[in-house]
Amino acid sequence: MKIWGIAFIVFGVFWTIAGFLSYKSDIQLGIAVTGICMAGIGGVLIAMALIKKDLLNIWLWIKEIEKK
Repeated sequence: MKIWGIAFIVFGVFWTIAGFLSYKSDIQLGIAVTGICMAGIGGVLIAMALIKKDLLNIWLWIKEIEKK
């Protein structure tokens, strides 16, 4: 998930910059908004990957306590 998140952020920033550089029509503004949304989704994917890692560490810690 983390790799996809980074890819979404990179391409989202690219789309945003490309859309705002030539915002002469609604299509370019739509491209820019799409890029902003892609970057946001990438951020959520990275956050989910970090939460998943933390939950796995907590689960392993609980299993370690149960063994004793």
